[in-house]
Amino acid sequence: MRRRFLIALTLVCVAIGPAALGATPVERAYSLAELRLELPDLVAGAADAGNIRDRLEQALNVSRAELEAVLAERIGALEQLEQVERELRAARGRFDEGIQQLYIRGGSAALTVVMFFDDPTEAGIATHYLEAVNASETESLDDITELLVEMEDLRYTAFEAVNVAEADYAARERAFVLAAAFAADLEAQQARLEDRIDQLTAGWRDYRWSLVEDIITTTGASGILATESIEQGELRASLPLGPTIGVPPGLVSTGRTLRGVASWYGPGFHGRRASSGAIFDERDFTIAHKTLPHGTLLLVTYGEKQAVVMVNDRGPFIEGRDFDLSRATAEYLGLGLGKVTAEVLVVAP
Repeated sequence: MRRRFLIALTLVCVAIGPAALGATPVERAYSLAELRLELPDLVAGAADAGNIRDRLEQALNVSRAELEAVLAERIGALEQLEQVERELRAARGRFDEGIQQLYIRGGSAALTVVMFFDDPTEAGIATHYLEAVNASETESLDDITELLVEMEDLRYTAFEAVNVAEADYAARERAFVLAAAFAADLEAQQARLEDRIDQLTAGWRDYRWSLVEDIITTTGASGILATESIEQGELRASLPLGPTIGVPPGLVSTGRTLRGVASWYGPGFHGRRASSGAIFDERDFTIAHKTLPHGTLLLVTYGEKQAVVMVNDRGPFIEGRDFDLSRATAEYLGLGLGKVTAEVLVVAP
């Protein structure tokens, strides 16, 4: 029972179309216009995020190279450190032995003071005493001092420099990971938006082409009338006619703008031949004008709404009126009779 109910519900939804699902073709076309408006900002944001990610990746690569260089230096520094430690032990041994010999030979009280220093570097304050007693022992103390300085430099290279390089690399790696994730998220959003735009574009094109097939079938048109209707229908379906926000992608403004009073028509004309040679369909986004060439594209603005329409008929023939909108166009714009602005558009080169 449940299965039969679901099947029946599905068939009903298919039969009554998208309008029953909460979105008519025109509503989806307006959603398409909104998405097209959002896309440039998202594309720009994704590009900026990608550039930041790329710069951080370059910085990370530099930091990685620096870390590898420091680690390579560390190996040599550790080997040198062992050698210097051996030399330091030898120098301290020579120094201690020299002090002992001087003491044995009866050195001054200053020598006794020197022997109580724990750190040979502290013995530097007694250097002037040693110079007065034995210049060779002063040289030994200088050797120890130089070796200690060298050891500190080697210890920095072997340990501290590595810590600094590793911390720098870790910080840049965290920044890169965050930037890469953010860029990937924006790129995914862009891909989803572009996919949705493609779906809505295809759906709107298919819907408007279905109008052509429907009106040819219902009117029983044949021969030249059917051929002209199909050719014009294919052309209209290939262009971004319908609800829009600004000039849609694929079209550009000529800079020419017309203003005037617009009315609408449909009943009594729907299914009849238009002056362009095709069947007039009040459900499509078209417009009649007295002089503009057939096929002219106009961006019509009324209040806060806009729509792109194609000239395919002549009219209106009532004094004081300049444009005659198809019923679908007028219903979308919310126009009964009023002043509109019509900007002439052409297909982008």
